[in-house]
Amino acid sequence: MKRSGGFTLVEVLVAIAIFAMLGLAANQMLRTVIRSHDATQASATRMHDVTRALAVIERDLSQVVYRGIRDEYGDPKPALEMGLDDYLIEFTRTGWRNPLFRPRGDLQRVAYAFDDGRLVRHFWRVLDRAEDAEPVTQVLMEDLESVRVAGFDIAGEAADTWPQVTEDAESLPVAIEVILSSKTLGDLRRVVPLTRVAKVYSGPDGTANDGRGTDDPTDRSDDRSDEGEANQDGESNRPNNTNSATGDGTPNQLNRPRRTE
Repeated sequence: MKRSGGFTLVEVLVAIAIFAMLGLAANQMLRTVIRSHDATQASATRMHDVTRALAVIERDLSQVVYRGIRDEYGDPKPALEMGLDDYLIEFTRTGWRNPLFRPRGDLQRVAYAFDDGRLVRHFWRVLDRAEDAEPVTQVLMEDLESVRVAGFDIAGEAADTWPQVTEDAESLPVAIEVILSSKTLGDLRRVVPLTRVAKVYSGPDGTANDGRGTDDPTDRSDDRSDEGEANQDGESNRPNNTNSATGDGTPNQLNRPRRTE
């Protein structure tokens, strides 16, 4: 009687063990690829948040203007203050876009705060606030250890508060330094130079001076005197066509060339 071929129990067990090891190795490789993909996506998202946050900060600080406001209680506040309130920094900026053409200006009051590991941006819809004015809140970054803001004066000295006692209340620092401390990325430092804009003062007679010169009409006397001297010189250089004998303004007949036939 002919014996049928097949696998023995040992062969089957060996085959199962081999397939199990291959499946385990493939599972480990797949888990490694998934973890790498998740880590890459998280890092890309993190870098995107950092880039966006720094771009928003630089955009706001690069458009600071001399415009003080009044708070909810009617007290005046300078154009830029730092380390004096609940916010890290608060200032007035220009360039607020209005694509819907709403009845408002292009100036905006902005403040930054560090709240429970988050970098939060606040802005108000009006400059001079009412008692019930509430800011609009935007979260720029999360999972931060600390946020530090410092201002540099004209001498290059850093200060955590602004305006300083020795500075004018409406003066602005030369540059603002922002340091974001992250658990995964370390310290992120950005220094933003502020644009120097001309202040507008009112003269003793009520006239405005924007830094380009005075509007006092008496200061133009030199220009008028120069123009008068130029006119006198031009008149003195013109040829004299009056009759030297009569002086009546008629052409001098003696000076005309005589026609010959």
